[in-house]
Amino acid sequence: MRRLSSLCVLALPMFVLAAAPPLQTLRPQRDSAAAANADVVARERTAAGDAQMRYHLIEPLSAVQPPAAGLGLLIVIPGGDGSASNLPFVKGLARNCIPHEYLIVELVAVKWSPDQRIVWPSRRDQVPGQRFSVEEFVEAVVADIAKEFRLDRRRVFTLSWSSAGPAGYAVSLAPQKSVTGSYIAMSTFVASLLPPIDGARGHAYVIEHASDDPVCSFEFSTRAQKYLSLQGARVKLVTTEGGHGWKGDYADRIRAGILWLEENAGFTPPPAPAAEAQRRADPPASAAQSRPAHPPTDASSAAGSRTAAQHPAPDRPMPQQTEPGQSDAQREAVPRPTAETPPAAELQRDHPADSTQDRDHRSSESRNLVCNGGFEEGASYGWTIRNNSGRMTVRIDRKTTHEGRAALRVSKSGALPIDVVRQQIGGLPAGGRIRVSALLRGDALESAFLKLQPLDASGQPIGDELEVDRLTSTFDWRRADRELALPANAAAGMLSIVMSGAGTAWIDDVRVAPLDSKP
Repeated sequence: MRRLSSLCVLALPMFVLAAAPPLQTLRPQRDSAAAANADVVARERTAAGDAQMRYHLIEPLSAVQPPAAGLGLLIVIPGGDGSASNLPFVKGLARNCIPHEYLIVELVAVKWSPDQRIVWPSRRDQVPGQRFSVEEFVEAVVADIAKEFRLDRRRVFTLSWSSAGPAGYAVSLAPQKSVTGSYIAMSTFVASLLPPIDGARGHAYVIEHASDDPVCSFEFSTRAQKYLSLQGARVKLVTTEGGHGWKGDYADRIRAGILWLEENAGFTPPPAPAAEAQRRADPPASAAQSRPAHPPTDASSAAGSRTAAQHPAPDRPMPQQTEPGQSDAQREAVPRPTAETPPAAELQRDHPADSTQDRDHRSSESRNLVCNGGFEEGASYGWTIRNNSGRMTVRIDRKTTHEGRAALRVSKSGALPIDVVRQQIGGLPAGGRIRVSALLRGDALESAFLKLQPLDASGQPIGDELEVDRLTSTFDWRRADRELALPANAAAGMLSIVMSGAGTAWIDDVRVAPLDSKP
């Protein structure tokens, strides 16, 4: 079970509870909200015959002639506590910045249990008492609206912020979804807490974040832009100032973002080699150095912190993502980035020790499905640590490396139980073949493995684990490289670094790439 901590911005009344005013002032005023939006009518409805699937529907303000393709639909998943008290703000958006040929829906969060901390639980969260996920909620609302209105299926977008940002990402990554574009503001982005991010392929995102946000680091959004783009999404990052919240000309920005989603949603991304996608995502070091500096934050440190507001209080440290059995000393063994640590975008360099075989191996792959396979983003960003024995330590080693300037160092004393560092990989070709590879180094290893367990669409194991390599004794850097045939019903896989016995292993450049050929 994920570690949870108290986070701030539960309600954010300064910008959530008030209506958006005329564009000339753009300063929400609680007292004038009702009068300013008296003609904005919202109907409370329920979806799928479920009284807990409550939402408000705001129809176009004027009697517009629906376009031939149908009306657009904007689904607002509100931040803060996600309650109906956000309705005045949403009405203000309807009046001031959403095109009139749109229907606007505001979802109302369900309080499944008294101690619930995740405002919008997804399929992967499963909080106590939860009967449906935010993904199911959105799909039920779209189906309910479609019974009464003709919808333009290319223009079904979500708007979410702060505590609702992870829900916006989860909805966008669902294997089967009606949403084609997402506007996500001031949010965390932690891949290991989301569905497989290959679901972003063909999706359009507007990501807004203030560079000086003291509550939720701007680096979350830059990483979201990078990783979603690598998966074949079209992403626009809007950088603002003023801290956490809807500040400045936010109504103009939201309107411009909706229009950008209209132009970019539903595109078909061309296939691109992983190396070329990485080159586009990572600017040259000179360009990166010219950008304004932002406080460095390890995104992985928030992996266990999804609470009511999804963001940590400014005066509380962000806990590392861990699982039961990991001690405080072992958590602290994973270093946080410092002001002297260059961002990952500046660390993608060929190591002088690269062999011709390694370069040929990388250039032959179409794409890499592993998130943070080079561990440049930290030890637990994209990866989950299961320290069952309590005798395993996991850290980033910036001295003993092969690819880039970081490698994962996993040490263990003693034997059973088994400890693992693992990541769920999506986008695997059912019934097809994949190549799994990694650079490995060992010191006095008794028994360690690199394995992949095929999973079905529901995440259940299929058959036996597939062994990629067995690690024993002491050896210098070598590449493990194996082609694996997947079962016909495989939809994902669990890639695991397994420590059965004592010793130390170094891992770098972990890759999983689908192959064109099938058995």
